[in-house]
Amino acid sequence: MTKDRLLLLLTAYLEDNLLPEDYRVLVDYLHEKGHEQVLDEAIVSIMDELDLTTDMPIPSDEIYQGIIQDSRFKESAHLSFQRKRHPKKRPWLLVATAAIGLILVLFGGWFLSYVNNGSTNWQTSSVASSNITPGGKKAILTLADGTCIALDSTANKEVAVQGNMHIRATRGRLIYASDVKKSKESNQELLNTIATPTGGEYQVVLPDGTKVWLNSASSISYPLVFSENERRLSMKGEVYFEVAADKSNPFVVDVAGVQIDVLGTHFNVCAYADDKLIKTTLVQGSVQVRRGEERHLLKPGQQAQTSLTAEKTEIVSVDLEETLAWKNGNFFFNSEPLERVMKKISRWYDVEIEYKGNFEGKRLDGTISKAEDIRQLLAGFEKTKIARFTIKGRRVIVMN
Repeated sequence: MTKDRLLLLLTAYLEDNLLPEDYRVLVDYLHEKGHEQVLDEAIVSIMDELDLTTDMPIPSDEIYQGIIQDSRFKESAHLSFQRKRHPKKRPWLLVATAAIGLILVLFGGWFLSYVNNGSTNWQTSSVASSNITPGGKKAILTLADGTCIALDSTANKEVAVQGNMHIRATRGRLIYASDVKKSKESNQELLNTIATPTGGEYQVVLPDGTKVWLNSASSISYPLVFSENERRLSMKGEVYFEVAADKSNPFVVDVAGVQIDVLGTHFNVCAYADDKLIKTTLVQGSVQVRRGEERHLLKPGQQAQTSLTAEKTEIVSVDLEETLAWKNGNFFFNSEPLERVMKKISRWYDVEIEYKGNFEGKRLDGTISKAEDIRQLLAGFEKTKIARFTIKGRRVIVMN
């Protein structure tokens, strides 16, 4: 096999576009004797493409083991493989981080030691030394009596009983259930709050069957049993709702002086205090956003942007894929200012952000999984030349 052919196969592999039949060709070639020199030359070409150079020997055996043991290609004896569905828009960030992933994961300690020896000017040595992990399913449930219960993805048990309501945590989801209607009025006075920390997210099934997803650093407060006239709760941060239909009992969300009226619908509310803006996005159904005498009825695909610093609300059409990316396990950047991007990184990875330099006008486009290691994520950012990054403890330093 020629170096150019091998380079095409390796490139398709790191971009997650390698077909099963091409994977078999690649593995068959790597089983042949004498492949090491051509493989080394192909890897050097990839390193050159990434602006990396080294005089250290390339560990062909380690790279070979990394490829042939790839679990994605072992779903059957025939190596059947269903490729991941990449976003239709802005795929560059996935490709960039995949390239870094090939270096960091397949080349393992060889590359890290080479970087730490200062053999490159690509400024990733500090990024590669972090123990920071992505966020996960975790939250704190505060009961009406002030009792706090820690929740995580492993919980699978009844965590509390209040009145006639049983509260159960099941693998990242909190469920309220009652088989009796006695003492309904007294239960309306019992207020519960569930809050996610930075680096956390959680799902709740409310007493009326409404499903709620909380993003990082978010919370909702709600009665144990809703009243007969309305279902009202308050929230902070970012929350996605799938409201159980009940025309006789409207659903109301209070957030920073804004009221959202719902009958039965799917919508997202993003209201982080430091964003200075409440974004209410309708996915399905109909909602009305109101503040004082101001009223706005939304259609699916529309977003109400209510300023927290000025008395105005603007209605815009948005990309629902972008709005719901967090709920679906992704970051989605659509010409997004770098500082706003780093806010999302800060909330999910539970890190502080420090800036050294002026980043006005710097924007990112791309989609990437929230499960990505922060080292690969930042290395992908660096590949775009937008900034350089250093990690010190739980602080990410952004530099020109």
